[in-house]
Amino acid sequence: MSAMGDVAMTVPVVMQLLNRYPTLHVDFLTRKTFSPIFPVHERLQLIFPNLEQEHRGLLGIIRLFRSLNKNRYDGIADLHGVLRSQIIRVLFKLAGTRTAYINKGRAEKKSLTRKENKLVKQLPTTHERYTDVFSMLGFPFALRIDNFYVKAKRKYMFGVAPFAAHRQKMWPLHRCQEFIRELGASYDCDIFLLGGGQREKLELESIAHSSDHIFSLAAEPLSEQIKKIADLDLVVSMDSANMHVASNVGVPVVSIWGGTHPFAGFLGYGQSLENCVQRDDLSCRPCSVFGNKDCWRGDWACLDIEVRTVMNKVRNALSHDVTRN
Repeated sequence: MSAMGDVAMTVPVVMQLLNRYPTLHVDFLTRKTFSPIFPVHERLQLIFPNLEQEHRGLLGIIRLFRSLNKNRYDGIADLHGVLRSQIIRVLFKLAGTRTAYINKGRAEKKSLTRKENKLVKQLPTTHERYTDVFSMLGFPFALRIDNFYVKAKRKYMFGVAPFAAHRQKMWPLHRCQEFIRELGASYDCDIFLLGGGQREKLELESIAHSSDHIFSLAAEPLSEQIKKIADLDLVVSMDSANMHVASNVGVPVVSIWGGTHPFAGFLGYGQSLENCVQRDDLSCRPCSVFGNKDCWRGDWACLDIEVRTVMNKVRNALSHDVTRN
């Protein structure tokens, strides 16, 4: 019920769960603003709590539990693992309902991001951690990567998502603008800028005004953005929710990583490490799981990535893109 990226990563897991178990029904508790992320499914019902009023605070959480408990669930899967969901889960457990919760691997992630003696290795992905929760409830299944959507267009359609929640995950905007110009000069293409929020909207609209082939989607409702993202040939994104939204609709993503690292388990579903842009010559990275810490060096060297490096990743991704072969 907090970060859109985390919610987006649940989608391929929940949809495959429903496909694997045709008699299963799932109620999914999340924010109403995230509802466009989920495909319509007859056995999936979204439930929207009122976290600002009726379900605010401890008494509100108890009120929410009492409302949910009327549905007589067979199991509760806590995919969030934060205080609010922990309270709800414990209340269900006390009421006799079977529960399971996500193992976030905090110790492993701490070893990956500590300042010295890092243990840099691939950790279980968040999608796998979500799947394990359902296995604990008696619904095991293997995640399967579907082929990307087939598109047949003579003109490329690219998405670029320059922003992220934290500075440690965001390529400098002037470098991203240079990349957008280079992308437009290298391909016959239209470029769609992805983002949200008032500040991002103004920045993206300013960039879009520089060319007739650049368009900002920041003012579009999330549901419309997702429809347009599904038609793109490739998205270039930071470690952000846009990476996960594009992944869920089968679009290849070239992702840019600064202080965070795909080994922490937050790479987009079905995406390749080959399409990740990151500096491997810095012993200080990764220094954060979520990108919410200041740079230990103070110079943000991890985001000093050349435009040509990202362009090379784009060319490589397009050369392996099955949607055009």
